[in-house]
Amino acid sequence: MARGYPNVTVSASSVDQGGTITARFAGFKAGESVEIFVASTEEKLSTIRADTQGRVVYTFNVPRTFPPGQHQLKGCVGANCAQAPFTVAARRVP
Repeated sequence: MARGYPNVTVSASSVDQGGTITARFAGFKAGESVEIFVASTEEKLSTIRADTQGRVVYTFNVPRTFPPGQHQLKGCVGANCAQAPFTVAARRVP
């Protein structure tokens, strides 16, 4: 049984190129395969099975070459999706 609508929270709203951001997804059915994407680049990152509570935790290691700007981290089972915005800041060169 689903636990409400899918939702997601991210560990930070902004991250530097080469940094990490952790997403905590909830509201899926236990055992469902949740596909994780960066919606803005249409890049599939992973597929992870939801735990017995319908939750998935995913840590995204942002590549140093990832485009700066606004993005959406998205988790979906079919058309049932949750997404959260995050910003990638250009890496500062010393």
